[in-house]
Amino acid sequence: MIEITARHMEGGVGNEHIANVKYTNADGVRKETSRQGMVDWLNKSKANKAIVYSRDRRSSAYVGVVDRTNAPDYIRTFADGKWNDNLLALPEY
Repeated sequence: MIEITARHMEGGVGNEHIANVKYTNADGVRKETSRQGMVDWLNKSKANKAIVYSRDRRSSAYVGVVDRTNAPDYIRTFADGKWNDNLLALPEY
């Protein structure tokens, strides 16, 4: 499992405008990838999981892929049975 820790936006303010993310992998190594890189990694295996923690680390949400037919797929958090905007609460770089 990886933890997404920051986001870079391009062309707007919604989840679909997240262009890149910074994350920490299971070994504690900090890395960066594009939105498409994260989409591909999450779709590659059900074992690949990404999470976002709240600032106080008391709550978390898993990151999923929003599959769109006529536009690029994007990432968004999913908790309590619904899509939400936890990624947008992360620091921007």
